[in-house]
Amino acid sequence: MSGNYGLLDQIAALEWVRENIASFGGDPDRITIFGESAGGQAVLNLMTSPRSRGLFAAAIAQSPSDSGRWLHLDRPVLGLDSALDAGKAFAASLVGPDPGQIDRLRAIEPEVLSDAYRAELHAGRHFYPVVDGAILPTTPMTAFSHGSQTPVPFMTGYNADEASLLAEFMHPAGPEFGDRETALAGAASMDPAAIRATFEQSFGSTLRVDQLMVAYPGLADLEPEAIERYLADHLFGVHVDHASRQHAAAGHPTYRYHFRSVPASPKQTVGAYHAAEIFHVFDSSLPLVPEAPDGHLLTRDMGDRWFAFAATHRPDSPGRPEWPPYDPADPHHMVFDRPSSAPALNPAEPGLDLLRQRIQYLNELTSNREPAATV
Repeated sequence: MSGNYGLLDQIAALEWVRENIASFGGDPDRITIFGESAGGQAVLNLMTSPRSRGLFAAAIAQSPSDSGRWLHLDRPVLGLDSALDAGKAFAASLVGPDPGQIDRLRAIEPEVLSDAYRAELHAGRHFYPVVDGAILPTTPMTAFSHGSQTPVPFMTGYNADEASLLAEFMHPAGPEFGDRETALAGAASMDPAAIRATFEQSFGSTLRVDQLMVAYPGLADLEPEAIERYLADHLFGVHVDHASRQHAAAGHPTYRYHFRSVPASPKQTVGAYHAAEIFHVFDSSLPLVPEAPDGHLLTRDMGDRWFAFAATHRPDSPGRPEWPPYDPADPHHMVFDRPSSAPALNPAEPGLDLLRQRIQYLNELTSNREPAATV
């Protein structure tokens, strides 16, 4: 039993590509996978699943998300039930108990199943890949910590304002706690003491939470902007940071970026929002977001580099500045912004060190090892 049937479908698709790409003029030894958000998470899952070894030669994870990343098949973790228990409860609420439950589930129209998923907020937090000991032997972050990921050239990054469109719909401590109803009620209705207790459960240390509140001023009082800054790092930044550091430290070619281009209109307040880089990678646009006069130059730069990485496994293109491999000892990365924007150095990341400590704590918590002593 796995539950990872969506991931198995992706692996089956890659197997088909490997077997058939030569018929379309492609090279089965130079397949590059890439995705954004849930797609970025899928890339990390594929990089850490033994079943996908040898199916691709390079990988790009754009803003890989944190959807259920600590979810286990048969044990609860943090605020998440085991996937088995959550699945049984969801099935029983939908079609009743056994006998005949499986047949009744298979007979449900997709629209009915989708509506039930949307209505059941608690169950919806469990519809993600799970650590099952086989398809996903451990969490992707733990796999990168142990160096068991696929050793391929790797490009990854995230955006400056990842949570600007998301924070309003999430629990302040992250999606593994609470539900959307808590977030939709608004920060003013939340109990800071109760939220702090959630942070302490998540980080395993009162001292680390004290440090976290210093790193994100206003978080202790649940100020919306502070929640947004924290969730951007919690959901995306630290996973890019951890995966890139571990991959590079293991000696594998790693390239890291930070996307900062903001909408051209002064009426836009979403900044370099989650998924904003996609339009530049694919040379497309969103009618609601105006394109800057020099935006096409950024589009050309990013498109050239993604194409070059797929073709050569290096994101360098003629006429473009060299993009050096990421070095954890000297952590610089490529910044993508419009040419007319003011130049900037590496982004301020005050909480990433603490969030990396959280990853280590959860690695131990979810691997049946006693976590290190906390303060």
